[in-house]
Amino acid sequence: MKQLFRSFLAAKRNRRRLALRVAIRLLRIVRDIEFDEMEHYERLTCALDNNSIIDSQLSFLSAEDEWSASEHALGFLDCAIDDLNFAY
Repeated sequence: MKQLFRSFLAAKRNRRRLALRVAIRLLRIVRDIEFDEMEHYERLTCALDNNSIIDSQLSFLSAEDEWSASEHALGFLDCAIDDLNFAY
């Protein structure tokens, strides 16, 4: 599989640009999904923040961890998209 893609992409520069455009487009889709997830968990943490029940505290910590993970992923995705745009 690797050799097939390598031979396809090595043939012309336009093919590499096309592959990069597709990759950037996919990264943007993943970034949008991560952003939606981050907003969802942010709303959830705000809703759970006011409750003092132990179950909701555990849910709050779990939602906060997910929010933090989405925020970190967004940072890396934005950098990757910018770097790929700069490369070509």
